Amino acid sequence: MTFPFVWHRHGLAPHDFTRLAGSLFATFNAHLPCREVHCFGVGPAGSLMPSCPPEWATEVGRVLKKRRPRTMAGGTVLFLPLWNDEELVGVAVIRTDEAGTFHRHAHAALQEASRRISRELALVQDWATEPVTGLLNGRCFHDELRLITGEADGEPGPAAAPFLLVLLDVFPEKRDAEQGLHYIAKAAGYLDALVGHYSPLYHFGAGVFAMLWRDADLEQAMPMAEAVLRWLKREEFGPVRIGIADCKVRPGPEGAGPVEPPGCRAETLLDQAWQALRRARTRGAYALCTYASLVDPRLRQLTVVEPAVLRQLQPLWQGRARFAVALLRRDGEPPAMLPAGRFPKKVSALAGQAARLVPLSGHEAFALLADAGPDAARAWATNFQGRVQEATGASFSVGLACYPCPGFRKADMPVNARKALVHAAFFGPGSHALFDGVSCNISGDVFYNAGDPVGAIREYRRGLALDPTNVNILNSLGVAYAQMNQARPAIRSFEAALHHAPDNFMALFNLGFVFLGQGESVRATSCFERALVMDNEHFDLLLQLGRLYCRAGRHAEALPLLEKAAGLRGGKELGEVVQGAVQRYL
Repeated sequence: MTFPFVWHRHGLAPHDFTRLAGSLFATFNAHLPCREVHCFGVGPAGSLMPSCPPEWATEVGRVLKKRRPRTMAGGTVLFLPLWNDEELVGVAVIRTDEAGTFHRHAHAALQEASRRISRELALVQDWATEPVTGLLNGRCFHDELRLITGEADGEPGPAAAPFLLVLLDVFPEKRDAEQGLHYIAKAAGYLDALVGHYSPLYHFGAGVFAMLWRDADLEQAMPMAEAVLRWLKREEFGPVRIGIADCKVRPGPEGAGPVEPPGCRAETLLDQAWQALRRARTRGAYALCTYASLVDPRLRQLTVVEPAVLRQLQPLWQGRARFAVALLRRDGEPPAMLPAGRFPKKVSALAGQAARLVPLSGHEAFALLADAGPDAARAWATNFQGRVQEATGASFSVGLACYPCPGFRKADMPVNARKALVHAAFFGPGSHALFDGVSCNISGDVFYNAGDPVGAIREYRRGLALDPTNVNILNSLGVAYAQMNQARPAIRSFEAALHHAPDNFMALFNLGFVFLGQGESVRATSCFERALVMDNEHFDLLLQLGRLYCRAGRHAEALPLLEKAAGLRGGKELGEVVQGAVQRYL
């Protein structure tokens, strides 16, 4: 059959009770008094999906055996069978507050309610199914989102647990509508196999998919999202972009960072995820963006200094051939009693006459050290930190940037000092760092982890200008180019890294993936085999080498690699996704 739309009805199935969670309560409440409803699909051999709480297990078992409704707890709990024609496909547990509620319903009336509700749920299932992909549609997603934000019952309240709204678009670059529809359906099938067991997958239309990742935060989401991008790319889907919104993220007052409100609205979250997806589309063929990164002032601070601050610093370095800029920051939370922009006078005095301070807030200030080179700047920072610790008990971290610096202007020094301060954070409170190639590598990682490979490439290239043989920077640059689907510069970066470190695992591993994306299976296999000698417990390496062996007909060699990969997991959330990938080949 080539017709791209699926119109025939599938009937109610056990997994639908999980997929349609957002629509269940309204359906039941239209027929029976409800405070809450829990539905359990009947799986193989009578198992329940999800597993039933112990206090209900006995009564649910009796419903499965007798195939009729039962009550408990003085008529406040009803166990109702759910049907697909004559097949028992689930059990609903309905709770109400009023004692004897379900005792007042005749047994025949409850039996009829069981059949009527089952028929309506089947209609809901048909209504919620998108005909191109067979996935749940956008209206169903919106209802589920309103349910978990509390808007289904009125005003939104705090989310019971953190969750993320993830939008993903797979753009069908096809010459006609039929090819585009088949492409979207194929992508939907692959995505559902990859992540559907972790989170229901929804299709809004035109290749735009949505997911709700529950009990996950942004730190967990980034490797998950990157893994999804990688696997879609390796299966030759694309371009692919991902936008992520966190229910806790809101822009604060102008100039402030994100704040955490008591609740969140579905429409606001959808708008935030769409803004992130729109930004991701500007970042390359395979890119992601989080809304949090769009409203986080720290990323802006790694690229520009506010004009008012720059105007105060410029006269201090004007006409000087050599100087250093130090960024001082008090470790930990800034004292609440210090107003913004008022740096402590005692700390300013302890900086000494050699330093000219430009306060930024109650806990941050720039200091210009005239005629100071790297050694003098480090000595000043050590002396300053010791004096402040002794006099006030406070701990300060310091980022240092010295001029002249190859490839940088005087006006770049304040931003470089902030990058050095981020670098210093790796050494703990009370540390200082001098801006160098490693500082650029770290700031590049900040941009990359925020889903901005363009910004990351800019930072990595600056780092290589300062440290051309740094293998870590070369490898990071190659990864960023690969993320943007720029194979040639990615290959050059990885080969340069291997020139300086022939046995570098990550360079071999990443180079193999670029060759794989270019269709050069033999060269990819060679890289992966060399990498396997150095690390034979890396999930992605085992999976991809196993795939290549399968394609080459080397099944005896592929099987132990894939079986070993199946036993590895990358953390709770990522593990759910990677298992979906490996099971496709076993």
